Amino acid sequence: MSDLDLGKAIERAMADESVRSLKNYFFASVFSIIEENQDIREWTLLFYNPQSGKTRDCFVSEKFVTLGEEADAQKEMAKLDIKSVAIGVNEALKIAHKKFNKKIINILISLHTAARPLWTIIFVATDVTATSFDIDAASGSVVREETTSLTRKEK
Repeated sequence: MSDLDLGKAIERAMADESVRSLKNYFFASVFSIIEENQDIREWTLLFYNPQSGKTRDCFVSEKFVTLGEEADAQKEMAKLDIKSVAIGVNEALKIAHKKFNKKIINILISLHTAARPLWTIIFVATDVTATSFDIDAASGSVVREETTSLTRKEK
């Protein structure tokens, strides 16, 4: 199975009748989850309606484009300007990998806007930690790195 190019996934979604029929929504973010050394097979595009505070997920693969149900947004979202993204997903993954040396279970990938477009790469490791890297999607610089334990120790 080959990597599903993000640009092609966005094109496929925007050409879909159900996505084109969304009123007052804009493209806000994109997400995928993979295992180590696995190609991206599906992207989830998130559309946000600032008037209603609702979101709609759009699932895109090589075989389908499916629009999810409307849901309440967890927070206000900014429009994602995909044209300002100079660093692609593969390069963002390489940048994060250079700073990470643990055995990986899963990789969560998102592209969103937080003052500027950012890739957030989260490595879930076998030691039950999650390490997040926020990477500037224009320059490739790592603007945040944080590791969190996914287990709690009770005293």
